[in-house]
Amino acid sequence: WEALGISVRNTLFGDDGQAAVRWKITIENSDTEPHNLTLLLATRPFAINQNIAPICAIRTQSGHRLWINNVPFMAAATPASDAGVGLLPESMASALRGRTPTSERISDATAADAAAIWAYPIDLNPRQSTEFHFAFPGSPGEDFPTVDVPIDERMRETVGLWEEATSVLKLTLPDKVVESGVIASLGYLLLALDPD
Repeated sequence: WEALGISVRNTLFGDDGQAAVRWKITIENSDTEPHNLTLLLATRPFAINQNIAPICAIRTQSGHRLWINNVPFMAAATPASDAGVGLLPESMASALRGRTPTSERISDATAADAAAIWAYPIDLNPRQSTEFHFAFPGSPGEDFPTVDVPIDERMRETVGLWEEATSVLKLTLPDKVVESGVIASLGYLLLALDPD
């Protein structure tokens, strides 16, 4: 996303080595003027149908950890400067004003419409960038993953594992007849691509 000289890049990847899903947000000022802005991170029910991903209980701890339906959901490497939870209409109204709701916990959102807003004020000089790192448990019900890790190093290791797993294709065929048929089919395909 890019507008008014500010770009926002998101990278999300599974960190199997740490049993986590990591989210890196990079915000860059490509303008020639300094910019003061606020990153508002909203956690809310999926789309407008709360039945798909209901949030009946939500709790934030010092803008550093977030529980949804009483299980660990997200941890932040950098605590939010302000954080709060509320029902969806209240939370979105607060976000539109650049604020967070005032509660730290909702235990019984009967309409399954609880939400959280975390606020991060950002001051960026020209050509300056900043990064935020969030982590989600690798599987539902697991504890909060550690966020005190070098995220770029974790990403490089994950990419290396994917390249290792996908760079070599091995085709195992059941017998010689099928193997001969595959070789012949590949030959015909190559001839069809370049009949000369």
